[in-house]
Amino acid sequence: MFAATAAAKAAIESLAKTLAVELAPAGVTVNSVAPGYTQKDASGHSALSDSAWRNAIAKIPMGRIGVPDDAAALIAFLLSRDAGYITGQTIHVDGGLTLARKAYFAAGSSMPTRAQTSMVRRRVRFLSTVSRRSDENGDWSSSLYSSAAPS
Repeated sequence: MFAATAAAKAAIESLAKTLAVELAPAGVTVNSVAPGYTQKDASGHSALSDSAWRNAIAKIPMGRIGVPDDAAALIAFLLSRDAGYITGQTIHVDGGLTLARKAYFAAGSSMPTRAQTSMVRRRVRFLSTVSRRSDENGDWSSSLYSSAAPS
């Protein structure tokens, strides 16, 4: 299962970078968003136990689980004119968890257990690659990138 998840993550990041280079001359920016642990509605099913959630929160530098609006705010920004020079990036919306893990490994600490890394990887979800473009009149429109390149 992990191999498929890792391959999918790498493919999305690579696709965003490749499309960013190919579509930049047309004024199109392409980025991907990588949310970390994200809270669903209170009545929703969770694959993690309460203790696993508490353990996850303890590892997040911001000390909380993300909410859907955290990723949505980033996507809204990426679709705005203010993000017109950002392209080919994978942006993690995870409260600093990715950075904390990198610092943890850089400090020479031992590797976390397979169960710990598996728990983190299962919760990472990638949103569709976001694109934005300018038409002939300079007006900006936005769309989620699909299998066909924007015209």
